[in-house]
Amino acid sequence: MPVNTSGGLLSEGYHMGLTPLSEAVMQLMGRCEGRQLGPATGTKSPRIILCSDNGGVLQTHSCIILRR
Repeated sequence: MPVNTSGGLLSEGYHMGLTPLSEAVMQLMGRCEGRQLGPATGTKSPRIILCSDNGGVLQTHSCIILRR
């Protein structure tokens, strides 16, 4: 099961909770080039993605389910 396909804080800036959401939308749209989920990476093409993130110092939490 692919997790954190964007690399998180190891590979890019963090925009207050939008990094996982933008990665999910890009995966669903097929715009992730080398890290795109699907046959090229030996995974299934994404149809449903769960995004989860904490805000502050574990003060808030949110989840969103995106579907193609």
